[in-house]
Amino acid sequence: MTKKKMDILRIANWAGLTNTSEEFLPKFTKSLDECFKWFIPKLKPKYEVIVESEGIDKFWHVVIFGQAEGCLGNIHTKAKTPALAFCYAIEELTRPKRTVKNKGGHNR
Repeated sequence: MTKKKMDILRIANWAGLTNTSEEFLPKFTKSLDECFKWFIPKLKPKYEVIVESEGIDKFWHVVIFGQAEGCLGNIHTKAKTPALAFCYAIEELTRPKRTVKNKGGHNR
């Protein structure tokens, strides 16, 4: 299984950084301070964020929950560092929404 490269440019664009290349972006995946600086203002007040470490599995967990397009949404990610877990959560939040058809042909 190959791991897909994180779309850091999409995350940066969502955070409000435009017309830049990866080399000049804040080090989101390495710095929790940069994540809080750029992501929290975009998330509040629509979403709440929890960043925590669980000693059992030695991973950092990030949960983003709140109102998303008229329905409650939850995003839960984990990684070896808190900044990386936060980036995974933002990547999931910014992923283009797909419409799923059920067997009856109705969209959900």
